[in-house]
Amino acid sequence: MGARRAIDEAAKLLCAQRIRRLKINPLQLNYASPIHFETIQRYCERTRQSRAQLISGSGSSDGLAIIRKGKVPIVLYNEKAPLVRRMFTIAHEVGHVRLGHLENSPENESEADMFAANLLLPRILLREMIWMNSTSDICTVCLVSKAAANLQLQRLPKSADDFSNAERELLKLYKPLLLQPHSEEPQLDF
Repeated sequence: MGARRAIDEAAKLLCAQRIRRLKINPLQLNYASPIHFETIQRYCERTRQSRAQLISGSGSSDGLAIIRKGKVPIVLYNEKAPLVRRMFTIAHEVGHVRLGHLENSPENESEADMFAANLLLPRILLREMIWMNSTSDICTVCLVSKAAANLQLQRLPKSADDFSNAERELLKLYKPLLLQPHSEEPQLDF
């Protein structure tokens, strides 16, 4: 059940955007509820915490979400991580926020990974793109790693009927972008 929820939440978030590109920058999306984004480095300076104190128990040195009841969630990320990894980490942490995770657990981590993968490279779009491009082209166009693209390829439903309504709505919005040549793909500005 967690995988379907993560896939649908990612699709709904993307449907709520005014998408003009296939490269998704989670820092530039419009969220219904505010999320504060900050680098781990700046947060540590501001709070006078060491990086080790901050990330102890989080399981990752590249990012974490601080979610406290009644407060704006904070997504922290390592600005020195390679761009593809940084975007996946931010999307993963946004997944924790959007999915309402309040604790670390293997199930929550898996669900946040599924959210991130489907935010950056939705399955239904991958299904349309794989016939037109190589995996390397898809990674470049969508700014994802080969590992993430290959995982998404393994997760593709066998039948078009297995996509959710949210995914089908997303395909309607993205279809014009899939028909554009790669050279017209706008560059990320961060």
